[in-house]
Amino acid sequence: MLDDVAAERWRDEQRAVYSSGDTEHLARQQESLALALVEAAGPRPRQKVLDVGAGTGNVAVAAARRGAVVTAVDITPHQVRLGVERSTTEGVEIEWRIADAEALPIPDKTIDLVLSNFGIVYAARPSRAATEIIRVLKPTGRALFTAYPADSFNGEVLRIVERYMPGAGGAPAVDEYAWADPPTLQRWFAGCRIEITEHVHYVDPQPSVEAWWEAMRGVPILERLRATLSEQDFRTFRENVIALRVRYADVAADGTVKPFNRYLTCHVDVSHAEP
Repeated sequence: MLDDVAAERWRDEQRAVYSSGDTEHLARQQESLALALVEAAGPRPRQKVLDVGAGTGNVAVAAARRGAVVTAVDITPHQVRLGVERSTTEGVEIEWRIADAEALPIPDKTIDLVLSNFGIVYAARPSRAATEIIRVLKPTGRALFTAYPADSFNGEVLRIVERYMPGAGGAPAVDEYAWADPPTLQRWFAGCRIEITEHVHYVDPQPSVEAWWEAMRGVPILERLRATLSEQDFRTFRENVIALRVRYADVAADGTVKPFNRYLTCHVDVSHAEP
C-alpha cells in the first residue's frame, strides 16, 4: 500500500491528467457505458445515489434523471466545475463535492447505491476506498462499478501509459486492474455477494488506425503526455498504442478499423455482508 506521500503524489498526477485536454471529449466517449451502468443499477426515485470519481457527470446526470437524490464526488476541481456547469445546463439537481474516494464526505450508512464508471479504480489506496464504500452504504445498499481487466485494450494501454508518465521508472503506483480481480474484490468486500458481468464494447469505426488516433486527440491522458514528453518519446508512445489498437480491433481489407474493448461490471450487494 502506498504511504501518505506516495498516495498524494499519485493524486496530484491524476488531478494534472484530468485538468488536461478535453475532458468532455472523454465523457462523450464513455457516456454509453455510463448509461448502461445506471440501467443495470436501476436507481429509483428518491433513492440516495453516490457517484464516485464522477468526472463531468455521465452517471450522476443519468441517475438524477431517474429521480434519484444524487451526490457526485471527484478528486479533480476542474472536473467538478465542469460537472456543476453541466448539471445546470441539463436541468438536473446534483450535489457536487471535491473529495477523494478514500475519504468520502458522506455520513455512515446513508447511501442506497454507490456507482462508479471507471473512476474508483484510480483510488491511490483501493482497499481503503472499498472500506469507504461499505461505510457509507445502508445495510440494504449496493455498489456497481466498471473496471478494465488487465488483458483488455485499456488494461494493456495503461501499462504503456505508465511507462511514459512523469516520474515513471518502477512498478505502477496503483494497480487499477485489482478492481477486475474477483479474489481481490472478495477480500475487500468480505462476506458481500459479488456478481461480475463481462462486456465487449465496440466504438465507432474509423477509416484507418491513424484516423482512430486522430479521433483520440484531446483525451486528457494523451494531452498530458503530449505536454510532458519529448517529441521523439511521444512519437514512440503513439506507435506503441497504435500497434496495440490493431490487436483490439476488427480490421477490414480496406484498412477500416472497428475498435473494441472488454470491460467488467462489478455488482457488490452489501446486504449479504458479514455482521
